[in-house]
Amino acid sequence: MLEPPSDSLAALGPALTMPPNAPPAFHILAKPTGAICNLDCEYCFFLTKEKLYPGSRFRMADDLLELYIRQLIESQQVPEVNVAWQGGEPTLMGLDFFRRAIELVERYRKPGQQILHSIQTNGTLLDDEWAAFFKQHNFLVGLSVDGPRDLHDAYRVDKGGRGSFDRVMRGHDVHQLSRVSSGARFWLRATSRSIRPSSPPCPCQPPRPQA
Repeated sequence: MLEPPSDSLAALGPALTMPPNAPPAFHILAKPTGAICNLDCEYCFFLTKEKLYPGSRFRMADDLLELYIRQLIESQQVPEVNVAWQGGEPTLMGLDFFRRAIELVERYRKPGQQILHSIQTNGTLLDDEWAAFFKQHNFLVGLSVDGPRDLHDAYRVDKGGRGSFDRVMRGHDVHQLSRVSSGARFWLRATSRSIRPSSPPCPCQPPRPQA
């Protein structure tokens, strides 16, 4: 574990003071890109949040990243802490952002504390370099997929309206090849949704009985 430099701690402000009734542990999903995503899923309620912050770059700044990591670790009174990322699409931050996050975790984690790393991604930007990074740090990777191609591509489309299934599966295959010898963890998340009146019927649902 790296020793945090004193000037860095001073710049980030005093250590957290936790209230006596604070929970010993809690889970946070950080969104370093805010609502920004390279897909345009038809059912996504979060993309419109971009309009709430006109002029924002929608990128977590380095000083904010350091403050977040430090306070997250300081506030956990348990031996295991999960540092979890979501979006938008978090991989739009680029690998250097997550390498920096790992560096900060090692700087601020407490002696004997185990850090678990996880990320939820649409998988379209995953390549060999991402897979090697996830393998090195034993990330739990959640891949968002709606099912077979016809179901997935009906709603999980890019900014041009094109389905994303093939790109997601390429990301899945890259990560699967990487994890074979590593024991890295990987899981698929199916997105549930309500069928809107204007939406085509979902073949996964039985027909409604006639009145």
